[in-house]
Formats: sequence, C-alpha cells, structure tokens
Amino acid sequence: MMKTRRNYYYYMVAFCILLFVTGCNKDDFFDFYIGSQPNFLSDHPFVPGLNIFGVIRPDSLDGKSMNSIYVEKVIPAVSETEDSTTVTDFDAVIYKTDNNVVIDSLSFTYLYPDTIFTHKPADFKPLPGNHFKINCRASDLPVLTAETIIPNIPVIVENSINLNGNKIQFSISADTTAYLYDVYLIVESCQKVQRVLRSKNNNTSIEIDAVLPINSNARVMIYAYDKNLAQYFTAPNLFVKPNTYRPPFTTVQGGYGCFGSLNLLTIDLNDNQ
Repeated sequence: MMKTRRNYYYYMVAFCILLFVTGCNKDDFFDFYIGSQPNFLSDHPFVPGLNIFGVIRPDSLDGKSMNSIYVEKVIPAVSETEDSTTVTDFDAVIYKTDNNVVIDSLSFTYLYPDTIFTHKPADFKPLPGNHFKINCRASDLPVLTAETIIPNIPVIVENSINLNGNKIQFSISADTTAYLYDVYLIVESCQKVQRVLRSKNNNTSIEIDAVLPINSNARVMIYAYDKNLAQYFTAPNLFVKPNTYRPPFTTVQGGYGCFGSLNLLTIDLNDNQ
C-alpha cells in the first residue's frame, strides 16, 4: 500500500513537470495547480477615480500647520496600456461648516509638479468639533467628496495613572468623538506603542508593559482618530484567501482613499503621577 501511494506521488510530480515544459499553456498549469481564478475584469469592472489621503488636525509644529492632503489617481492593475498614478492638475476646496452653513474655506490648485495655494486665510485654524468637507476635481474623473469631524483632545482620567511594577496603567475619559487611539510611551530614546479601540460607553483603559528608570523623562502622546481614520487603520491588510477579490478601501464618495481628522495630547508622565 505504501509503495502504491509513493508511485502515485511520483506520477503526479512528473505529470506537473511535463505540463509545464511542454506546449500546455502556463495558465492551464496554474489552474490545475491552484484552481481557476475569478474573472476580475468582468465581475468587478474598473471604475476610474481620484485616490486621496488627507488629514485635518488642530496641532502645529514650530507654528506650521500639520494638515496634509495627498491626491493621486487610481489606475487598473491589469491593462493593455501603461498609465501613471500622477494627477497632472486638480482643484480642491476644504469647507468648514456649521449646521450645513459654510463659515470658512481653504482652496488650492495643484499644477504638476508644483503646488500653488490660491487661498489660505490666516484664521483657518481647525478646532475640536469642527466639521470639514472636501471637494476634489480633476479632468475626466468623478468629483471626490468626503467629510470629517475633528475629535476632542484626549483627557486622562484624574488620578488614574498607576505605575504598577512592570506596567503603566491609566484611563482615557469616555468620549464619543474619537473611535481609535494610538498611545505612545516615550522614555529617553525608546518608545512603545499601543493601539486601542475606544470603549463604547466607559473610559478607555490603557496598559503598557514598561518600567520607568529612576529620574527618567517619560512622555505620553495620545492620538485620537475620527471614524474615517479609525476605519483606515483597522482595515485588513492581508489576503487570507489569495484567490478571492478584495474590494477597494474607501471612506469617500466618488473616489477612493481616506479623508479624516485627528487630535493629539502630549503630557509629561512624571508631572502627572
């Protein structure tokens, strides 16, 4: 019985090699080996559009705004002609609204390879709770729109910081404006990061495995993300079934990508124990 199985195995290997080196189409070989592939082009037709990654944030660095917008265009992964993701020109307007009434705007035109800002008011300063909408236009592509509400600055619950042996524990006050937190513990030249989903109804508990050296300068930075960025950062990044179709990720309308917002808290841990 053992010999029969071994012979069968050798026959199958020899058969596969024969298919590969003879006149059989390679596609036929791979179909035989891993199964037929889904028909991407007919079942999931390509829809052209802009692809954006934009973040609105209230904080600044050395007095400079930390807001950023990156726009490119989506191209088919399989096509007969080569194309580029570079957008040669587009117009974008960011609106700050209150009860659906525009109270401020930031508009600019992008001309490849230079960006020219046509309007940047000095009082365009994002604040927690501000509602922003974006509108991007490029020739021969659908108009991309999206919106976000800036989350509040995270607040650490008073007297919740606890240095317990090899752990640092504290709680972030309950807040429905944030959906996800990235917590950075920075001690001298080292850092540890923990990503935590916001608790739905209670304070969000944070626990980091770390020991603070005596007289060390330790800081905690907490990034609070809106719903859009939370979806972006928690989207699955790996194919668990390589033979299946994965829809494009997007939190925008008329295009692809993500337009969201965040807020940031930075504290000296030694001063808050």
